[in-house]
Amino acid sequence: MQIEVIDENTGNPFQYFEDDGSREVGFPRVYKKEKNVRTVCRDLNDILKISPRECLEIGPGRNLLPSEAYASQGANVSTLSLVGERRFIEEKEKRTRREDFHPRKVHTRRRIEEYLGEVGFLNEAQSELRGKQFDLVYLWGSWNNVPYCYAISKRNFDDNIIIEKERKMEEIGKAVKNGGTLLMVSECFSGFVGEENFDSLTNLKEQCIRFGLYMGSELERKARTMVIIGQTKKRTLEISNSFDDEVCTTRGDPKVMDEDPVENFLERVKRKAPGLDYSWLAKDWKDTSSAEKQAIASLGSIDAIALHF
Repeated sequence: MQIEVIDENTGNPFQYFEDDGSREVGFPRVYKKEKNVRTVCRDLNDILKISPRECLEIGPGRNLLPSEAYASQGANVSTLSLVGERRFIEEKEKRTRREDFHPRKVHTRRRIEEYLGEVGFLNEAQSELRGKQFDLVYLWGSWNNVPYCYAISKRNFDDNIIIEKERKMEEIGKAVKNGGTLLMVSECFSGFVGEENFDSLTNLKEQCIRFGLYMGSELERKARTMVIIGQTKKRTLEISNSFDDEVCTTRGDPKVMDEDPVENFLERVKRKAPGLDYSWLAKDWKDTSSAEKQAIASLGSIDAIALHF
């Protein structure tokens, strides 16, 4: 799998927009406004060289801005989530059986079809999304984001229904067409990541790398290319310094950006949870070329990972 790195100097579309005074949509950053999300999605298409006509968003929760942006470009969009839809919240006490989590369509508006269900059950017989594949499957800040995107988290809304994350990842991969793209956007863009200090940004960078390597190399179908979109360490530092103390109360030590995103994680696992097997990660990282590792090391933060199949 080839790895390509894009930063703010080579076209990263996740830039910081000036606040024009218009209303935010429940999120703390000014680029979460509707027009800015549309700009990011349009520029992502150009950078990734994609023109998606059939899209699936997994775990949108209460934020439909990305899906509305793709729909405005003419794409047919489906969304799959367990939360964010009032009907589900009202019915949550009734959802205690396995079949309650099979994806089913609950609402259609304009070019967006909204489904409720668990991504681990995407291809079960009762799922209304069974066998469907898409040009673009994307997770906009929903990967590992608890408690707002339970379609992705290891433990679901009801504790008696538990699906391992590896199975969810397999199902996500199956939903991407041959020639299609899987896009995972950082949790910074969900609005619920907490403070964006250097420790949390480094942790998110590690998560993005693990997600990309697993989805690109460990599934039955391998990815051709992984595109990592991020900010250089210099730009990450500038962004952090632009936050006032009310937004970021503890910035931490910027030196953590220099740590190897995989070796550092593997060392922590070895020390704190030696029973966990991440041998696949060690192998995939070993197979990554020195030039690719250097390009990744130049980033202080990662905004998105895209995998072309």
